Amino acid sequence: MIKGFTAGDQAARLDADATQMRFFAHNRYAGGSMRFLKSAMQHLGLPGSTLRDPFLPLTDAEHQAVAASLVDFTARTGVQLPQR
Repeated sequence: MIKGFTAGDQAARLDADATQMRFFAHNRYAGGSMRFLKSAMQHLGLPGSTLRDPFLPLTDAEHQAVAASLVDFTARTGVQLPQR
């Protein structure tokens, strides 16, 4: 999104924004995007996946559901998520 914005490429920026919204549409957890995002980061092996208070971690079942949603997102969009 930033690349499109700085290049003045509105179509690229809007496409990146739409992809980001499709990704976060997989978030179904109380506490919002932070719990989902940190779980996704852990699955992808990215740094910074630790939650701080007052956020509680997802249950094991929820954490596995996030992993499944990452696979589903990639399959549906063709977007390759970053991994360490």
